Amino acid sequence: MVDVKHHEHHKEDPFEVLRVLLTVQLEGLRNDNILILERLSIQEKEQQERDKRYSEEIKALREQLEALKPHPEPKSKITGTKKILNAHSDLLLDIFEISKIEDSEYYRLKYSSGEYFLSVAGASFLENADVCQWPWNATLDQNWKIEQHSSGYYTITNRNSGLLLSIKDDSQTKVIVQQKDSGSLRHQWKIEQ
Repeated sequence: MVDVKHHEHHKEDPFEVLRVLLTVQLEGLRNDNILILERLSIQEKEQQERDKRYSEEIKALREQLEALKPHPEPKSKITGTKKILNAHSDLLLDIFEISKIEDSEYYRLKYSSGEYFLSVAGASFLENADVCQWPWNATLDQNWKIEQHSSGYYTITNRNSGLLLSIKDDSQTKVIVQQKDSGSLRHQWKIEQ
């Protein structure tokens, strides 16, 4: 007699097999998605860095363009029709039409009573040289640098000589000269409306 062994064929549950296969496929898809997300994240960071770099370049170009545009000079509180009085004696020098000389830090002081400008006699470089009225001739002795100090007073320096507009001495006379800066109030001026 033939011995027939009883084979128990282990039958696998088809749903279990399907579940295992789907789990493996899902795990593969999950890994693929993670890789895709990582790549997208890297690409997004690279794009953000490019955008930031482009934004900075555009900002720098706009600043360069803005710097090339002509800008009106801010209105000075010095320019216009002004009274100039000496800080030491309150003596009125005169009323001037003060205007900025283009492309410089200097001003013209035109007497309001006519066509004359504040000038140094003979365009002198000497201390105590007289300051006078003279028609405009565009010489450096008619150019004045006006600087305000912490006291609120101004010094008025001649471009040609580098000396300060000053009352000659402590008397009440109206002798106006140019002098070296000694810190005296005779060299300091009030500029008013």
